[in-house]
Amino acid sequence: RLLLRAGPLLESWKALDEESEIRLGLHGALALHVPLGLKLEGVLSAGAALMPSPFAEGQLEPPFERRALWRRSITAGLQYRL
Repeated sequence: RLLLRAGPLLESWKALDEESEIRLGLHGALALHVPLGLKLEGVLSAGAALMPSPFAEGQLEPPFERRALWRRSITAGLQYRL
């Protein structure tokens, strides 16, 4: 089976001496499920997530600048179906 997974991502960030910030982003992944036996399957997945900067406008002084955050992932594992 080849599965496409996508959805929202909600994270809470807190910088030192600042109030916490909630950020909404997107996450997507492609997963390959390969049957290995009656109830066992191997899973290989690759995905990425995109979030806006955890810092609010005006929190950073030059030369720092706000940038979106990218997170990439690759996972492999075994899954046992009950």
